[in-house]
Amino acid sequence: MISVLLADDHQSMRKVISALLKDDAEVRLVGEAGSFRETMDLTAEFCPDVVVMDIHMGDEKKVKPSDLKSSLVDCQVLAMSLWTDEETKVLAKSFGAVTLLDKTKLASELLPYLKQCARRRSPH
Repeated sequence: MISVLLADDHQSMRKVISALLKDDAEVRLVGEAGSFRETMDLTAEFCPDVVVMDIHMGDEKKVKPSDLKSSLVDCQVLAMSLWTDEETKVLAKSFGAVTLLDKTKLASELLPYLKQCARRRSPH
């Protein structure tokens, strides 16, 4: 079972993504966050295998990439965005993301990448 924390500042997007995840028997959604700060708090609480995280959330100017990255060190991070340009890819890497997923392709790409990330996760 892969435990997943979902982080996106738009509730409607979280609803769509959680629907994609709930139908897979290998995935358990342990929590949902609406900000980077909440992502950090819930990661500490639930210790998910993978964090699926929007790279542009409302509090991005208030959280240092290094602080976020250090709070996510024990899990794999899948970043997602509508933008997939080089600058956004660099930002995703600064947060410790394994890869940057295009939000418009989540229906076909999320679960395969999620399972790949879970296999690469380092043991605690």
